[in-house]
Amino acid sequence: MRIRVIGAGRVGAPLGAWLLAKNHKVSFVDTNEELLENVLNGTLDWEEPYLNETLQDEQDNMILSPEEDCDWTFICVGTPVSNGIPVLDHIDKIIEGIPKSTNIVLRSTVAPGTCDELAKKHKRVIWHAPERLLLGQGMDELDELPQIVGATGQEYILNLLTFTNAFASTFPSFI
Repeated sequence: MRIRVIGAGRVGAPLGAWLLAKNHKVSFVDTNEELLENVLNGTLDWEEPYLNETLQDEQDNMILSPEEDCDWTFICVGTPVSNGIPVLDHIDKIIEGIPKSTNIVLRSTVAPGTCDELAKKHKRVIWHAPERLLLGQGMDELDELPQIVGATGQEYILNLLTFTNAFASTFPSFI
């Protein structure tokens, strides 16, 4: 599968590297050009076992053009809060730039109901797979922990089956 990871930080980089190791083609996108270059070269200065090695070993599976079509986009960006209210403007802009033919997974900590709100606003299915990892153990936890996945829309079960079928051989289990 061809997967775009938007946000190449402490959530997106391990997820993308892990997906690369599972033989997916991955494109990384980030507004921080220095961070993105370090991800693409496997030269991050974080304590994350296997991360740099995997990024270096899987160069052939990296899609270097973020404009290429992808089957799935994982949004792994922070969600700032202002006066106790999540600020979603940047997520809205990201979603608006993703083709309708691409499936979206929001992998960010957001309040319950946020994906429903975004799905209604953008008139599309948005999966939610919240990041749950300890810094420095992201790649190990992706291999070991069940992934929590939710979907929006009237065809809720069908939407979850789409996600499950796409990633059944990748993720160890789903909740």
